Amino acid sequence: MGLADYGGIPSVVYNYMSHIDRERYHFDFAVNSSSPGYIGQEMMRMGASFHMLPLRSQGLKKYVETLTDLLQREHYDAIHVHSSSTSYVDLRVAKKMGIECRIAHAHTIPICSSLKSLLRKYSGWVLNRIYATTMMACSKQARDAVFGPWEQKTLVLPNAIETDRFRFNQSVRDSVRESLDIEGKYVIGMVAGFSTLKNHRFALEIAEELCKEDSSIVFVLVGDGKTYQSSIRYCLDHGLQKQVIFLGKRQDPELLYQAFDICILPSLTEGFAMAGLEAITSGLPVLLSDNVPTDLSFGDRVSYLPLVKSRWVDELRTKPKNPNREEAYKSVKAQGYDITDSVHLLEAVYEGSL
Repeated sequence: MGLADYGGIPSVVYNYMSHIDRERYHFDFAVNSSSPGYIGQEMMRMGASFHMLPLRSQGLKKYVETLTDLLQREHYDAIHVHSSSTSYVDLRVAKKMGIECRIAHAHTIPICSSLKSLLRKYSGWVLNRIYATTMMACSKQARDAVFGPWEQKTLVLPNAIETDRFRFNQSVRDSVRESLDIEGKYVIGMVAGFSTLKNHRFALEIAEELCKEDSSIVFVLVGDGKTYQSSIRYCLDHGLQKQVIFLGKRQDPELLYQAFDICILPSLTEGFAMAGLEAITSGLPVLLSDNVPTDLSFGDRVSYLPLVKSRWVDELRTKPKNPNREEAYKSVKAQGYDITDSVHLLEAVYEGSL
């Protein structure tokens, strides 16, 4: 993995680790960062060890040598790689070392905008099938994009969550809205790491149009990342500082969803919209870009829109209501996205019984 901090792949891994039978399974993590981050610290408290690997970009030979030394030293029964199309790099080493359970895991749908990226994609289709014993993905679209349109040796492992954790609670909503000083406001929320692919600039352009025509609208942006500072500058330059709230990186998204009235995710690409699932579980209407996999279309308050600003503005201008938020988590459980159920699928893969 990369940084073992809140959000993205580390959160998915942490969710599964915290619910798996740790009397039977011990986890170690090979990362590219000297700091394990918040979630990494929680994993260590659950017994995990962290090992440093150099970045592949610093030299593939050094990377392979370091990984080989680690696998020789620790004698693992399984290796689970989260590098999508290029997981085969690690799995090839693991196969040479005699590790029988070798998993390639896809969490994203790659954007192929160059010949190099296309070669990486199609090489992954072939080489992951050679070196992986199982290929899993967070969605059907991610599976097909990363591993090819063949189902042999592939499965979808949902990015499952603790549905009870995100279940709507009116008293929590009232408390959080008071603490953020957004009582009486119509709150549009976005929970996502700040990056080009998450498309915060598009969200801010929507905010600029809506906020200037309606002072009761507030945007709450949760997360951190490379485009965080530029997003703040955009708000300052366009007079949005009173109606766009930046909360930075948080470890309590389950509380923040309660305070929202609607959740948006205008991503350029997604393997799976984890924030969308969490928002649905808390009973929110959700607007997703049509670049997001359709796995969440089961939600009766979920809309997929093309990235056309006028379409998003019109949809948000209607201010959808939130009746019966308390019952929304049940539909998520029924779709198999509750971690207490889906963890058994991962256990079956590790045991070689699937």
